This record gives sequence, structure tokens and C-alpha cells, in this order.
Amino acid sequence: CGISRSLAVLQRALTLLRTLLLIGVLGLILAAGYWVYEIWNEKTVYERYLHNLLGEQRVAEVCVLDQQRPADDPVRTTVRFQEFRQNGQPLSPLVVTLPGEEIYVDAFVTLFESDAVKSGQAKSLYLFRRIFTEQMAPQVGFPLYRSEGSGDGIPQSYVRQDLDRTAQQRVWGHLWRLIEDAAYAETQRVRTTFGQAVYAKMQPGQCYSLTLQHNGGLLLHSRGP
Repeated sequence: CGISRSLAVLQRALTLLRTLLLIGVLGLILAAGYWVYEIWNEKTVYERYLHNLLGEQRVAEVCVLDQQRPADDPVRTTVRFQEFRQNGQPLSPLVVTLPGEEIYVDAFVTLFESDAVKSGQAKSLYLFRRIFTEQMAPQVGFPLYRSEGSGDGIPQSYVRQDLDRTAQQRVWGHLWRLIEDAAYAETQRVRTTFGQAVYAKMQPGQCYSLTLQHNGGLLLHSRGP
């Protein structure tokens, strides 16, 4: 009888020990899972931070369709300028022939403070103004700015057909004020607003991508035929 009681006590002790071990193992698993989750969450947040700060978006493309070299006149270059909406949808292209072979694309760029860009609250804005060459003054360049419909100040590349037009007008009223009113822009965490022209000596058959940095200005990349 004493042996039976001892075995029963031992069995209960072993059962309790197994239960404690199981609880301990489950606790370790939960702790490890939480640690992995925290590491993954930090990684995701950091990747989003880097994307917001260092990312860029393709906003336009310039392709050289033809280049003529008359004996007694400057080189004449025919280019197709293709702008893209924010969702990547292309706008109708503009084809223009210009004197020269160094092609400049001029834009108005607005940059926001780095903290606003890092958090994803803002990123650089652009507005294409004109295209010109080394053979012509910027003031007589071919205009690139296009508004759609009633000419209400909304650049065509930013128009959203699925949103109320009046709401878009209010937003662009605010943006135009950012561009034109330096004191107001400072209160809205705008870092700077400036004109920028990127250029390249363009070759026949070549295409060039224009990208906008989230925290910077325009870049021009040659991407081949």
C-alpha cells in the first residue's frame, strides 16, 4: 500500500513536471515568435522608410525618332516626349523637331522636408514646363505643360478620372500656393521649390527615361533603343 502511494505521488510529480515543461516550451515558442515578429516588423518599417526616402518614379520618356544633319544648318532632332500619370498610364505623346542635339527637359520641382518624406506623408512634386536645346533659348522652347478640360490648373498627368473634379481643384489650389507663396510653403514643410533642366546629347534610336526621386529632383537615364 505504501509502495502504491509512493508510485501515485511519483506519477503526479511526473505529470506536473511534464506540464511545467510543456508550459515552458510554449512560452519559449511564443517568445521566439514575438521576437521574429518584431524583427520582421522592424525590417518592414525600415524597408518602407528606405522606399519613401530613396525611391523614385518614372514620370516621362524621351525617344529620338530622327536626326538630320544638313550641310549648312544645325542638326535637327525629332523627339517623342511621353509623359505618364501617377499610376503609370501614358498620356498622348508630343512629337517635336528641334534644332540641336543636346535636348533639355525643364521642370518645376517641389521638395518636402525629409521627415515628411521618410514617413510617407509627402514626396517630390513636378510640373514639366518646356523642352529646348543648346541651339535655342529656354524662353522659346516647346511648352510641355498641359492642363485638361477647362484649363483649371490641374496638370494632365495628375488628373484622376475616378475622383471628384472639384476636390482635385482644391488640392491643386493648395499646391499652386505652395509654388507661388514662399511663406505659406514654409508652414507646410516644403524644403525648397526650384526649376530644373536635365539634358543629354541624344542619339538616333535611343530612348531616355525621366524619373523623379521621392526626396529629390529629376534624373535622366539612357535606356537604349
